Amino acid sequence: MSIPGNDLPSLQNLIKRDPQIYKEDFLQQYDHFQTELALFKAHLSEPANSFVALMNFMGQVAQCYPDVLADYPSLLFGLMDEHAEVMHRETRIAIVRVLILMRNKGLIEVIPLLKSLFHYFRINDKQLRALIYSHIITDISSANKGKTNENLNRQLKSFMFDLLENDSDLIARKALDVMVELYRRQVWTDARSVNVIAAACLSRHPRVSIGGIRFFLGIETRMEEDQEKEREVENEEIDNHSHSHKTKARKRDTDRQVAARRRKLRRANQTESNPRFPAIALVYDPQGFAEKLLNLLRRTKEQFSVRLLLMDLISRFIGYHKLCVFPFYTFIQSYLTAHQQHVTRILVFLTQACHDFVPPEELFPLVRVIADNFVNDHSSPEIVALGINTISEIFARIPLLFEADELQPLILELVEMKTNKDKGVAVASRNFLNKARMIYPACLQKKDRGREAIKTMRPLAFGEDHVRVSVEGMEALGRMLEKGEIDEAELESLEAWKEEKKEKNWEGNTVTRKKKKPMKISKEALEFAEGARHKQWDRIGAKKGEGEEVEEKEKEKEKEENEEEKNEEEDEALLEEEEEEEIEEEENEEEENEEEENENEMNEEEEEEEEEEENENENDEMNENESSSMEEESEDSDSMSPEKAEAVRQRRIALAREFMSTHILPPKLFRILQGDRNDSDSSDSDDSEEQTADTHDAVVNPADLLGYQKKRKDDIEERRRKAIEGRQQHVMKLKGGGTTNKEKERKKNFVMVKQSERVKRKLKQSIHEQQQAAKKQVRRLQVLGKKAAKRRRI
Repeated sequence: MSIPGNDLPSLQNLIKRDPQIYKEDFLQQYDHFQTELALFKAHLSEPANSFVALMNFMGQVAQCYPDVLADYPSLLFGLMDEHAEVMHRETRIAIVRVLILMRNKGLIEVIPLLKSLFHYFRINDKQLRALIYSHIITDISSANKGKTNENLNRQLKSFMFDLLENDSDLIARKALDVMVELYRRQVWTDARSVNVIAAACLSRHPRVSIGGIRFFLGIETRMEEDQEKEREVENEEIDNHSHSHKTKARKRDTDRQVAARRRKLRRANQTESNPRFPAIALVYDPQGFAEKLLNLLRRTKEQFSVRLLLMDLISRFIGYHKLCVFPFYTFIQSYLTAHQQHVTRILVFLTQACHDFVPPEELFPLVRVIADNFVNDHSSPEIVALGINTISEIFARIPLLFEADELQPLILELVEMKTNKDKGVAVASRNFLNKARMIYPACLQKKDRGREAIKTMRPLAFGEDHVRVSVEGMEALGRMLEKGEIDEAELESLEAWKEEKKEKNWEGNTVTRKKKKPMKISKEALEFAEGARHKQWDRIGAKKGEGEEVEEKEKEKEKEENEEEKNEEEDEALLEEEEEEEIEEEENEEEENEEEENENEMNEEEEEEEEEEENENENDEMNENESSSMEEESEDSDSMSPEKAEAVRQRRIALAREFMSTHILPPKLFRILQGDRNDSDSSDSDDSEEQTADTHDAVVNPADLLGYQKKRKDDIEERRRKAIEGRQQHVMKLKGGGTTNKEKERKKNFVMVKQSERVKRKLKQSIHEQQQAAKKQVRRLQVLGKKAAKRRRI
């Protein structure tokens, strides 16, 4: 079969089917490719369509002739290394596409290709850079799809780390972008990948360093947004084509959607074996890393926004890992002035860097500076509220500041502002007062401590940690024991140990699957079914007719008799079983009645004995009942004293501990012990498990420091600006739609238009008036220009 030389797609198809038969045709095209290659080298800057077609053809059939095209990848690499800067952009992109094609076919290794592709980032071609970047992300993601390729990942991460130290700013930045994107897609989320990005924060290239800092500050929020978008896609309803004609293609489409939804539900019901931690928690040496960042912050000459990013990252590391980087507080003290740019963010950074392992002496100068510069008579109410809220957050994170004698006058002064005429200042002061009542009421005056304050409460000593002495749900278990909601007899039954299987339905809600019990057939239903069966046979016999032979009737009678005998045997067996069950039930009822009678007799004897004892100790029992009723009322009332509430709590915990020492908890009580009071609330636990960048204590929301803000009246400049904006929004519209009178006249009858006043007046015009009207029309046409639609309306 002869193949034209220019029909490369057909030849490519035939070669893939049988390479040996069409080898001569391939060699002919290969010689043609060598000729086109020589012509291409002579004219690199010109388009080479025939060379690109032959190059794509060679890439498609490279796996069919590995001996002939063994050096083909190196040939393309040589062309890009030597002439990439001067060759035509379409040819350059085509060469890279062929290299990607051969990599997908497994003809090129990953590391050599990536080395060359990262080198091609230097070429000033936006489309080429986008192609290379997307291929690198896709190639590494597909290599780790399903099962992680640890050996390949180790080599690639070492290669990426070397690229981050490259002399070229562009290559280092692209390597960082690849690492960040792979982390965002949850391909590389291990500690080694995070530490490679952490090394980029200390790079000598400013743009690379800023990219690494932004990764730690915002990657968790970006990943949370991606998960929310995935949930929105998952919640899309299945198109069942209810209101359209049913075809095989639409049925396949519906089945495909149902299968995809089932796969998603199966993954949702499976537990995650590889949990994801925040990136800030995976750094190997957070103390050393924070100190290096602080040195970089001190010597940097970048703009103020970059220094703010560095301060934010250092404060988050200090707060999350509870580091001791005391020079950071001295550095940030110089920015604590009311007129400082972005002062709210700086106060947020200071609050984030405070934790209970920081000695209170390190914070004394900072608290005094905030009080002097923000909480004074010369500052506006917003600035005062900002200062009070900042001091309140610092005191809450370092409770030992409440015990400092040096800050006692400041505490009393802040509490006295609770009656300030400005609402924002009053709310901030009361917030500080409530925190002081909960942490250390002794630092307040007696009138400010409140009724619920525990006199003996004080903050933990420096280095002391709160140790749990009980499980979280022991108090709830003890409360149930007090109220008698737990029956010890039910704990021994099998029903208490049956765990209900919970899965997710189509809507993603947690549901419980229960097994259906087998149905029992009553005697009446069995007799009714038997009678119906006999009537059916009689009906069939009547329809046979009288002309049948006697032998056939006898055979049918024999069959009916045999079937009736079988049915009677089956019915008798069922009836015997039911009779045995009824006899057993009657025996059980008789035994229960006997036990109840015995119990009643015993109870009557016990009641007589108890009445005699009650007559003897009547006064003592009255006093005990009164005291117990008083205890119950005090427990249920909201005005219970803190000491009494703590005593009740300890009593319930002791009850629960005693119960647990003598009983094995079934699944229901075990869930209560874990803190799940209601099973219905378990479906909402997914939201609490998700951890974003703003959930842990290392991140502070600036709105918490600003607090309540009263809406102020705009000044004269703001009112002028809003007035100008309003004028631009409500511009008077010109003629919007419809037709003009002249357009209507064109559709009228000529006799009607001829008799109009306008035409009569036009005929009476003088020569001077006609010249003026013509000039006016010319000026109109000049203004409108070539806009035919508007000229038509004149």
